[in-house]
Amino acid sequence: MKKISTLCFCMLLCSISVQSQTPEINGIPIIKINTRNNEEVLNKDTWVNIQSFVLIDPDDSENNITRVDLPQDDRIRGRGNSTWSYPKKPYRLRFRENVSIFGLPAAENWVLLAEYQDPTFLLNATTFYLGRNVFELPFTCSYQQVHLYFNERYEGIYGFTEHRQADPLGVGAPGRPKIDAENGWFVELDSYWDESPKFKTTNYDLPIMIKSPEAENDAENDDNPFYDFVKNDWNELCNLMAAPSFPENGYRDLIDMNTFVDFLMINEIVKNKELWWPKSTFAYKNTEGKICMGPLWDFDWAFGYTGEGHNYFTNPTIWSGKHPFFHRFFEDPVFVAMYKERWQEKYPEIANVSNYINEMGTKLETSVNADTERWKIDNGYLSDYPENYLDEITRMKTWWNNRVAWLNSAIPDITVNIADVSTKKTLNVYVNNGQLYAVGLTEGKECSIYNMMGAIVWHNVISDSEITVNLPTKGIYILLHENNAVKFIYY
Repeated sequence: MKKISTLCFCMLLCSISVQSQTPEINGIPIIKINTRNNEEVLNKDTWVNIQSFVLIDPDDSENNITRVDLPQDDRIRGRGNSTWSYPKKPYRLRFRENVSIFGLPAAENWVLLAEYQDPTFLLNATTFYLGRNVFELPFTCSYQQVHLYFNERYEGIYGFTEHRQADPLGVGAPGRPKIDAENGWFVELDSYWDESPKFKTTNYDLPIMIKSPEAENDAENDDNPFYDFVKNDWNELCNLMAAPSFPENGYRDLIDMNTFVDFLMINEIVKNKELWWPKSTFAYKNTEGKICMGPLWDFDWAFGYTGEGHNYFTNPTIWSGKHPFFHRFFEDPVFVAMYKERWQEKYPEIANVSNYINEMGTKLETSVNADTERWKIDNGYLSDYPENYLDEITRMKTWWNNRVAWLNSAIPDITVNIADVSTKKTLNVYVNNGQLYAVGLTEGKECSIYNMMGAIVWHNVISDSEITVNLPTKGIYILLHENNAVKFIYY
């Protein structure tokens, strides 16, 4: 691997012949891929050998890379589900060794997202930004817009990001959750259900495809006993969630509640329709043995998408649909209390994401014209290609601001329908010098106190209408008693 000088950068731009499309760079990096004998990528199964891979970053020459005529070729093939059917194709890259791109943790596998349906080129980028910079959801992918040239042909603006896969031997990285080498796993929940090994849960009928681990023998056999521990983990969780005893039946002990709160909140903010099926939804079992959600992926059907063409940014003031499995969490008062608390904590940063949309829209404005000309097809699928890019950015910002404002009024009003509200009692909770005093409890009923990680710190059957509990550390807690969930803070 070697660096490319600024002179080489200028020479490359002069040497590119791409019909009539010549993009204005404006800080957007260039990736140029040439295959052996100019072979085209025709499907998602056949790897095509790469003769040369060149990356040029006009803003940071330290990111510049060239890989030409290596002893073993790098490779490329198609990827995606519905996106592969579009004229502008998405790609999967596989280098022959781990390679660091844009200073990110080195990996063999990377992805080029075509973003053909997205009129802003910012839907995935914004959601990843939300997950990575605002919520710090573990293993959220990075995202970098690039100009792509394929066999000297300009192919438009693409999103360069990590390929999602487990990392049982390393420390984890964007797109690569760290899992235990013996007991960990990485799965995709997707209604396409088209990759083995796969199974469906007994309750909720969740379509699950196992990405990791991989059996040494008979790896694609859905009935291979090697995968039983993955099936058992998911069925245990789904059975507890579907049980009449939910939520006080130990289901919280199986999951990392924080990742579920953040994952569901991010999907709600961007109004992701695919959580209904679900599709492109990933989960993993971490090194502590907890089921976690993530990394985030695929938001083409979010942001008020109508389901047709490039038409987004509608209906910002309604809840997004969720699969019954995900909806069930909102019947747990502890989860709801944590969800509300998280919203209050992150609301200012969520609102400020509109500044990121504006900044990136301004950066991309002069670069999108060539992509538009390359892919504006009068008789093709997306013939309603937007004429004015900045108009789409304005619509996106307006939608974002309206959605966040609506959620800021709707989330505090979420109620947990676990019993008739007429049975609820008034509880008074006080904290003084590390001690909790609660008054108004019902004798003979259970009472639990949870921290904001969802872990029980105290539990007992009430023998009096009042209790005194020594709290372990300063922080936010939730007291759950009958149909009441009371949040309190130990300063």
